[in-house]
Amino acid sequence: MSYQYRTFQFPRVDEAAMDARASVRCRGWGYAGAEAFGGKVIKEEDGVKTVTIEYQCLVPVDRY
Repeated sequence: MSYQYRTFQFPRVDEAAMDARASVRCRGWGYAGAEAFGGKVIKEEDGVKTVTIEYQCLVPVDRY
């Protein structure tokens, strides 16, 4: 999941909503949910920052 903002902007990011969105996507693929891993990666180019949080899908549902 990623979001962007310009220098001197201070976005309010609902990380719980991002977690829920990733879990919904993973459940759609047959997994139990998702969790963030690896922290945030922030890149800046031409005054625009892109923040990326990687997620991994958890155990396939049929393994329960």
